[in-house]
Amino acid sequence: MPEASGFAEAFSQAAFKVSFASAMDETAALADLILPDRHFFEAWGDSMPRRGVMALQQPVMQPVPHFDSKQAGDVLLAASTHLGNDLGAATFYEFMRNGHMEMHDASMGDFETAWHQALRDGAVEHDMAMVDSPPRLQSPDAALSFDAPALDLGGDLTLLVHPSPRFGGGEFANSPWLQELPDPVSKITWHSWLEMNENTAEQRGIRVGDIVTVTSPHGSVDVPVWIYPGIREDAVALAMGGGHTNFGRWADGSGVNALALLPSESEQPSGAMVTVATTVTVTPTGERRRLATIEGSSDQHDRPIAPAVTLADLGHAEEEHDDGHGELQELQGVGGFVPVPAEGGAATAFPLEGSRHGPYAESHELPRWAMAIDLDKCTGCSACVTACQAENNVPWVGEEQVMMGRDMNWVRIERYIEHVDATQAGHVDVRMLPMICQHCSNAPCEPVCPVFATYHTPEGVNAQIYNRCVGTRYCANNCPYKVRVFNWYRYMDENVPEPMNWQWNPDVTVRTNGIMEKCSFCMQRIRDVENRAALEGDRGIRDGEIVPACEQSCPAEAIVFGNIRDSGSAVALASHDERAYRVLDELVNTQPAVSYLKKVTFHEVDSGEH
Repeated sequence: MPEASGFAEAFSQAAFKVSFASAMDETAALADLILPDRHFFEAWGDSMPRRGVMALQQPVMQPVPHFDSKQAGDVLLAASTHLGNDLGAATFYEFMRNGHMEMHDASMGDFETAWHQALRDGAVEHDMAMVDSPPRLQSPDAALSFDAPALDLGGDLTLLVHPSPRFGGGEFANSPWLQELPDPVSKITWHSWLEMNENTAEQRGIRVGDIVTVTSPHGSVDVPVWIYPGIREDAVALAMGGGHTNFGRWADGSGVNALALLPSESEQPSGAMVTVATTVTVTPTGERRRLATIEGSSDQHDRPIAPAVTLADLGHAEEEHDDGHGELQELQGVGGFVPVPAEGGAATAFPLEGSRHGPYAESHELPRWAMAIDLDKCTGCSACVTACQAENNVPWVGEEQVMMGRDMNWVRIERYIEHVDATQAGHVDVRMLPMICQHCSNAPCEPVCPVFATYHTPEGVNAQIYNRCVGTRYCANNCPYKVRVFNWYRYMDENVPEPMNWQWNPDVTVRTNGIMEKCSFCMQRIRDVENRAALEGDRGIRDGEIVPACEQSCPAEAIVFGNIRDSGSAVALASHDERAYRVLDELVNTQPAVSYLKKVTFHEVDSGEH
């Protein structure tokens, strides 16, 4: 809440304050008594999302024994019994179950059977009598206003305070996964920044990394500047969620509290906090800092890394392909997914005659695993980044190591900024591209490894043998996609105390220092499905049955995975789409297993992007 709300002062006037919290935070720190509550993964509960439907919350794990916690409902029931008001249940589970028993109707059958079925379904539906009430129109509230609140003046720039794409309003700020997750647009990690238009910054003599004092009528903060052409010249933006003082070791001292600049004002119709309510002044302090960013370049430099196609051009790919090679045909010997131009014959075909086409003849019986990513669906939300980190035991390294270029994420969301109309500030086309190991058929990383730690599996996966790797990093140097990461330290031992180490996936090796690692196409999930298929009568693997963590977590369903040798599979169809292309393939002849589908735009794109 904004400091101007006066909540802390009002809260301190309560005679006795009890906090049920599963983690320490600034509000719990003000309480007189803190009773550690169980996490919702450890607790029972229910809710009514709509009339007649009761959703059931069940524990999915035993309570962590290291913490002496109790569910808030259990504590309240015990207190009620101690005060002489016995509610007929010793635990909240019994209390909740008794409530559902009272709502149970004989027409629903035996309660025990219905209850166990409800636990399996996660909800129970009751027949509720329809309430037939005629609609009534109420007289409008004359005092209700839908107008935007007037800005608190005093500055020359409008302040836009917005929820963080990584940890919302700050409730998830104590997660190192999210602290080290790059912001989708700025690619900054761990700390706050002030977004400012390039023209505004130039007029004020401000550069990227300059620390400025942002002052409003309600407070001030010191924060570094990041310049972004997509914001208006008369505005600056600052994400909320930072500046914690008592929330845990990962959140405390990270960033600034943007709410300190806002008034205590709410919108009338909804009661929500107004986040665009003030103007600010921005004053350089004369100090600078290095931003903890993973950004390489915001410009494609006329390379077809994240190209786009206009809506009007769709459907004309066969008439005139974007890369200028004309009609495409399939190259035999690689599982049917590397396109070559029809014109010119084999002598001028790509790849050139005699080059390594990959080890996959048409008679090859094993699958060729591949992936396709639709850039028109991808929003850059980075859910795939965190999902991969959790699934594959990818460590976080901290702000200092990120600034040294030692971030460890296997998935990197590359963001490119294309100016659509240079005459209109803020009119930019932002391209998002999830970059992972491309699992190339002609992988440059494989022949340079002196100990054969990186090799090609019969199923087309570019694999890494961790206990064979000696850390020469030749593979990373030879990778044109820069998707290999190196363990400079034993990050797991240093950053993950007991019992947090129990969160790691037991199906994936935890790497130590001196080891190179990268995307494995979630090989543990591939093997799990293959073993299950073998146990079920040696059946074939169904299309879509293998789901990597990145695909599973993508809310836009932009990622598909499967056997590209199956011409009817979703990944094969996507890789042959008219928008499909492979990053840098025609420049370095890597023959990637990852296809991208171009973003569709409504404006003309520069020819240099193709």
